[in-house]
Amino acid sequence: AVSSSSIFFIILFFSFSYCSKFLFILDKIENIISEIKNQLLILEEEAKHLNSYKICQEEIKNLEL
Repeated sequence: AVSSSSIFFIILFFSFSYCSKFLFILDKIENIISEIKNQLLILEEEAKHLNSYKICQEEIKNLEL
């Protein structure tokens, strides 16, 4: 016969196992969100440079006219 304390420890073990898997998945999600934020910052900087480039091109066109 299986004692109630054995059943308790089995349940505790599986609960911990699922909890650790859940925390692992949360950690992966946080890493993905962090990487997306980094990529958005890079894109924002590139957009600023592109905007500056377009402004310079327009100023050059105006000087040529």
